Amino acid sequence: MGNDVPSTERPVATPHDGVSFSVPAPQTAPTTLVSGPRSDARRVHTIRPRRTLVRHFLAPIIALSVPLIAVLLWATIPIGLWAPVVALAVLIAVLTTLSIASYHRTTIWVDADGVTERGFFGRIQHFPASEIDRILRVEVYRGHTLDTSHQLFAVSADEQVLLRMRGEFWKRSAMDEVAAVLGVPEIVETEPITLGQLRRDRSGLLYWFEKRPFAARSNTP
Repeated sequence: MGNDVPSTERPVATPHDGVSFSVPAPQTAPTTLVSGPRSDARRVHTIRPRRTLVRHFLAPIIALSVPLIAVLLWATIPIGLWAPVVALAVLIAVLTTLSIASYHRTTIWVDADGVTERGFFGRIQHFPASEIDRILRVEVYRGHTLDTSHQLFAVSADEQVLLRMRGEFWKRSAMDEVAAVLGVPEIVETEPITLGQLRRDRSGLLYWFEKRPFAARSNTP
């Protein structure tokens, strides 16, 4: 028989040996919770007026003011009275620049919750969708011509105009987008009407300067 070789392994204590023991809990690697991108189902639509209108606005100003300023300077420089003319030219340039900047800042934001408008003079108004009773869309004759302007009115239950979009400044596709996003009842009148008819039958839809009596007499059909 060979010699017993002593084992190098330490005996493991068992409950039968009368020895208490504990098994350490397994160690787990630390984890980091990474939040994915948040999904936002609500989309805000940003709508801006026609950009081509700026060119139509600038053309008559340049055509009228530049020749006038040139003639005034030619007449006043020899007699030393050119300073007021230069001041007038600067004033026209400043007012024109401010008008263009205000027009570019005019914006409508619309989503399912309502509509927010920043007007030409910088005033910001917000109307919840719950306050908008219906969308009214009409074709209005321009003056005494056969050309028409498509207009959108967002009207409350008490007949207050909350938002107005005129075809001279807003594209029809922009009006379609506003009506679709708000999702309120929409009334589309395909028969064109005159501004005089609006004054007579629906004056509450118009701006104060469109209700002037002399214009009503001249344009009423």
